[in-house]
Amino acid sequence: MFSRHEFRAPLVVLLLGFFLSQGCGEIPPTTALPVNPTILPPTSQMPTPFALPTATASADLLAAARIITTAIKTNQPQMLHALIGDEGVAPGGFAQGVDLQGYDNADEIVAAFDDALDRSTPLCEGFLPNAGTLPDKAILVYRGLKIDWSRFGFSDNGPDHAIALQLFKMPEGWRLIYITPFDLEWGLSYLGPLQDCPA
Repeated sequence: MFSRHEFRAPLVVLLLGFFLSQGCGEIPPTTALPVNPTILPPTSQMPTPFALPTATASADLLAAARIITTAIKTNQPQMLHALIGDEGVAPGGFAQGVDLQGYDNADEIVAAFDDALDRSTPLCEGFLPNAGTLPDKAILVYRGLKIDWSRFGFSDNGPDHAIALQLFKMPEGWRLIYITPFDLEWGLSYLGPLQDCPA
């Protein structure tokens, strides 16, 4: 027969465990350590109790990003017409404010991409679906896309020919607003972790 003190201790431990699991979220399963404590399992097998949330892209943003990736991958820059509205695309420096052209310059942008795709094999470095909230902004980063920046009044952007394509959520939907030269050396650390480009 248990005394009141012998019964109360396990109950307190159970209640404490319950409240801790509620306050901290689900407790991940642990990985058993080897008998020799100086030999640890590989990092990939260690439990990860906290994971940073991954930003998710809405279906309409993914559809817009796929237009860009398909246009570049299949050498069909005319597909970009669908993403360029009446305000046009502004070639410019990275992280600028929105300075819209004020007219639909899709033909000029498509011609620049057509020329670049004829002389380069670009690689999509990554996708950032949450580059800003006011306005909503997303960025695709490409390496090796040899845009002739002189046609927009800029000098060449270096041997890596990196570019950031910035999509903004406008009242009529996601639009390609900015194309900018991109410095991969500092730019990727500035943007933070990129997701895989939409297939």
